Amino acid sequence: MDEIPMGSQVVSVRQVGYNRIELLITFPDRGIVERQFLLSNVRSLDSVVVVAARPAIPEVEERRRLGIGHLIGREDLAKNENGRMSEVLLRLAGLRVVRATGGGQAWIVGTHGGMAEYPPDALSAAMGAKPACYADVWLDGVRVYEGGATGAMLWDVNSIGPKSLEAVEFYAGGNVPIGYSRPNQECGVLLLWTRRGG
Repeated sequence: MDEIPMGSQVVSVRQVGYNRIELLITFPDRGIVERQFLLSNVRSLDSVVVVAARPAIPEVEERRRLGIGHLIGREDLAKNENGRMSEVLLRLAGLRVVRATGGGQAWIVGTHGGMAEYPPDALSAAMGAKPACYADVWLDGVRVYEGGATGAMLWDVNSIGPKSLEAVEFYAGGNVPIGYSRPNQECGVLLLWTRRGG
């Protein structure tokens, strides 16, 4: 550095990632002054970790927050892991469980007022299913049973256990979320969501 005034001067040395140091150095009228500066590392802080509970299924959490439909979450399902799904579903308003005669199968019927009754398929009828308003059933966003006069085999809710589910939702009548509704859907909709990574 040229043109430093003669005499004692405070020299400050900085470098990103190091502590700053200041030294008092005396400069002659003419000549060269050499100094080595030993900088120490800046003490770094531990990394900051932000922990937040992200909902396993955001769309379910959003509907829970809005208070639409009827929901059974993972915590309540965990309390009933050794039971049958039909027993867990009895706690949801707007539906009833119809059981097969002599077997373990069970089906969901909507109880919203004034609903039509549709005959079950022949195999389900042979197991004891009677004409009723059977709800649509969705598993992880895919419809596995469409209620009404479709002739499709009823979907047995006991074919899946509470242990494997993250959440269960039921919507009766006209308050079905967009994406799960269809014309003339009067028997309700059951949404089943399997556990995500755990």
